[in-house]
Amino acid sequence: MLSLSLTRINKAGGRRQEAGGRRQEAGGRRQEAGGRRQEAGGRREERRLQDRREL
Repeated sequence: MLSLSLTRINKAGGRRQEAGGRRQEAGGRRQEAGGRRQEAGGRREERRLQDRREL
């Protein structure tokens, strides 16, 4: 009984996921921009690690 109700919810939710998938695509582009910021931040972390090694 539970599995039947879940499949019905999934069918309705599938359409929501499609809309959500498009949102993820837009979010993915934001992540790309964020990834570049992380790269810059990663270099800062490397410098911090080097400072710790020197100490």
